[in-house]
Amino acid sequence: MSRPHILKPDESYGFSRYFELPFAIEDILLEFDYTFEKQSLALSQTQENLNLEGLQQIIRRNLNLVNLTNETARREALISPILLEACELTNSQMAIEYTISVSEQLKGNLDYYISAPNNLLII
Repeated sequence: MSRPHILKPDESYGFSRYFELPFAIEDILLEFDYTFEKQSLALSQTQENLNLEGLQQIIRRNLNLVNLTNETARREALISPILLEACELTNSQMAIEYTISVSEQLKGNLDYYISAPNNLLII
């Protein structure tokens, strides 16, 4: 027996709309023939010279200067400096508010997109 579809083929879905749907993430992913699995993430290690002290100073300064009452403020004051440091280390460029459109059911704006050999994607 086939299960009923969650997504309506005649409607357009941006990324943020999925958070408004009253369905489990596993059910939404099945619409795209994907599954969801929780597991530990093992990231590669680097011997690069990380400027953690400088990054901590920037974040502390931003915490004192910026009111973090909304997502945009938190994103720009806290997350952006960390991602810019990652771009510096990997010699990559970052796009902010990157628009992507795979289909009418899968499109929207990514907060950040870092184009690198492995196409690291951060939303």
